[in-house]
Amino acid sequence: MNKPKLFKIETSETSQNEETQQNEPFLCWDDNSQESAYKVIRLGSPHKLLDLPGDNTFLDKQAVIENQHTLVFGGHSSGTRTFLEWWCHILDIDKQVWVICQSTDLDWEYFQKSSQIGNSDQDNQVKFVIEALFRNRADNNVEINSEFNNWARNLKKPFNLIIRDLSAIGTNRALQIATTLRRLTDQKIYVDLEKYKNFRFLVTDNSDFNFRDIQDRSGLSSVTYHYRLPTFSEDEIQFLAKNLSIHFLENEKTLEQFHQYTGGHPLLVKSLLDRLKHLTGYSSETTVTKALILRACQQLRDSPPDQVRFWQKDLTDILERDGELISTMEAYVTGTTIGQERFPPPLIERPLFIAGWLGLNCFNRWGISSRFHANLARPVLDKLRGRDS
Repeated sequence: MNKPKLFKIETSETSQNEETQQNEPFLCWDDNSQESAYKVIRLGSPHKLLDLPGDNTFLDKQAVIENQHTLVFGGHSSGTRTFLEWWCHILDIDKQVWVICQSTDLDWEYFQKSSQIGNSDQDNQVKFVIEALFRNRADNNVEINSEFNNWARNLKKPFNLIIRDLSAIGTNRALQIATTLRRLTDQKIYVDLEKYKNFRFLVTDNSDFNFRDIQDRSGLSSVTYHYRLPTFSEDEIQFLAKNLSIHFLENEKTLEQFHQYTGGHPLLVKSLLDRLKHLTGYSSETTVTKALILRACQQLRDSPPDQVRFWQKDLTDILERDGELISTMEAYVTGTTIGQERFPPPLIERPLFIAGWLGLNCFNRWGISSRFHANLARPVLDKLRGRDS
């Protein structure tokens, strides 16, 4: 299952959200059954979290269907959209019903829906229950829990509820939704597993704050499979580059420089590949020299993608919640890594890993994700230390 391929999903019905209409090709892999698979980092299963940095694994059709409840982490612009496109494509192959609820767009018209959902009475009931789940207030949460349980218990065919970026709806509201989902799993475990077998959920989030043991009042993390979206390796970057007719010079180690600067982050990889094509006038064939990669990296540093402002906000939020991590990040930014002698990394660094700031670098050592991340972190650290005044 190690053969990468470009995979593009053409959808007949998409959200009105502009981001979901881009439908760019992305990487997946061929597995032994000729179905597609998606590489992820496995962080745990129900009641069992793994040590950092987690294990690389592949999700295939069997995993999508059998892992009933799943929690997927990924920082902003780390590939959540393309992952969900792939996930729903697998569900479509199995003719399963699914709905994606974007936490920041709660109107039904903005939900993405499988072609299995039409205008029948049952589908209208689905619409009503999901809207109620997102719109209910604390004073009628018990009533909504009961109504939601009754609906899930009486499902006649598999239904997949997908909630994207749960924390974006706000901590209190996210807690209510997570608690409702977790209580539904209690019904399955202690009441009647067979009656609840047709309901599955997938939750994605940019942060693990609401799912840490000390914070997870909902208990949702204890009943889910945990994954994190991966970054690209050098081989995968080279595969993507070749599809754009971009070729790295091995003797000048330009591919290694590319990976060190981007850390394999999907947004940075795409942005830097675009810079390389732009600097060569979009020629049919682009050969990446040492001078060219340095110019492209400088341009990306001086004019980064707009989305990275969310990365800096995420970092600020993490460091303000736990001031002990400020000195940790300062050490990483200046080049310190934990190294093999201190594996696994401390659990306290998990939020920085989830948000994309820390991970295994191209030398297989734990530390800052990329040179770009190091540059981006410096002004945040200076502000928190009061050095910008």
